[in-house]
Amino acid sequence: MAQWRKIIVSGSNAELSHLSMSGDIDLTGNITGSSTSTGSFGYLAVSGDTTIGGNLTFGDANTDFVSFSADITSDIIPNASDSYNLGSTGQRWNDVWVSGSITANGGAHSLTSATTIDIDADGALTIDGGSVTIGGDADVAFDIDTSTLDIDSSGAITIDSTAGVSIDAGAASNLSTSAGALTIHVAGGVNLGTTADVAFDIDTSTLDIDSSGAVTIDTSAGGVSVDAAAASNFTTAAGALTLNGAGGVNIAGNAAEIDITTSAALDLNSGAFTLNGSTVGIDGSGALTMGAASMDIDADGGAIDIDATTTITVGGTNATAVSIGKSDTTVTVPGSLDVNGTLTTIDTTNLRVADRFIQMASGSTTGDGGIIVTTAANGSGSALFWDDSATRWGLTGADETGDSQTAATPRQFAVSVSGSAVSPVGSNPSDFGASAVTRIGMMHVNTSTGDIFIFS
Repeated sequence: MAQWRKIIVSGSNAELSHLSMSGDIDLTGNITGSSTSTGSFGYLAVSGDTTIGGNLTFGDANTDFVSFSADITSDIIPNASDSYNLGSTGQRWNDVWVSGSITANGGAHSLTSATTIDIDADGALTIDGGSVTIGGDADVAFDIDTSTLDIDSSGAITIDSTAGVSIDAGAASNLSTSAGALTIHVAGGVNLGTTADVAFDIDTSTLDIDSSGAVTIDTSAGGVSVDAAAASNFTTAAGALTLNGAGGVNIAGNAAEIDITTSAALDLNSGAFTLNGSTVGIDGSGALTMGAASMDIDADGGAIDIDATTTITVGGTNATAVSIGKSDTTVTVPGSLDVNGTLTTIDTTNLRVADRFIQMASGSTTGDGGIIVTTAANGSGSALFWDDSATRWGLTGADETGDSQTAATPRQFAVSVSGSAVSPVGSNPSDFGASAVTRIGMMHVNTSTGDIFIFS
């Protein structure tokens, strides 16, 4: 076959049925060839418009390359869908500028870059699909930097992280649900406002705190206030409920009643203990124990009623002394007063007794008994007493009878006088005295004659 080195064709209708060349070809006009023939060129330079029909293959190895110096004024559409790639893992395109939409249909699609992918749109950037996955192939950083981020989803929004989730807003924020519950649940606990002292406001129709462990409210300055518009309940299924305040514990029922009900013991243990109310009623079916270094029950001018269906004992176990009232206060006992003990002391300036009779030595039908007037610093004095052995009233001298004695020896007997219309001739007085010795000094007056008789 003859080999041509160079062919120059001019004219508008040059026709070639078959052309095989190993040299250079310069074409300045139109060339029409047969579709069944093959042309081979070592170099082909075409100036002007060129239309090539049929299938085109550029290069036969990856060492060949195609260079475009002109603009493309048509669509670039692959012959088969989902079959060909634009670039590869080792040979990537650099920058891609797109002013319209990028639409991916079909199966999974991957956009991979060894450096940074910058998608910049003057208008809205829309990513829409059955699902959108960002960073699903590897653990990579995902940074959204925008003036406004709007996530609008008809389904659930899930943020799943093994290292933690941080939401930091420079202005007031809102997490709300139009229906259903808002749940915050983490294995290590939930911290609200721990980085700074900030106000934390919970405004809800119902607040339910359900914890399998301890619930702690700890504040160093502002205090804790629980204000409820209806009846409230603080209970523990097990263990004690403790109210402990460094400045004290104030329980105010306003105009309503404060009811303390317990099936076990009620233990009030403190330094100073004050019950202050118009009416204070302590009514218990069992034992009521109050023990403190100091206890002050002040009703502010009202009545204090301590009542029980059985005996009320004040200071009956550990008290070393019991004081009722103060120096300028009158203590009134409207009922009977029963004092039991070895000694009863009344330290007043005067003793006024409205009773017609005073009964002494009521604990026994035998033995001496009477009144001692103190004449010595040790409590001893002179006694006017009933001498049981002499069956007569006797007297002791000054300092002769101690305040703890239960018997006395008379220095003198009290003189008693009897009277009748007859004289006591030849008979012993029968009113007092156990013998002639103890009857001396008895006097008798004859009321008809006026005669006076003394027994001796």
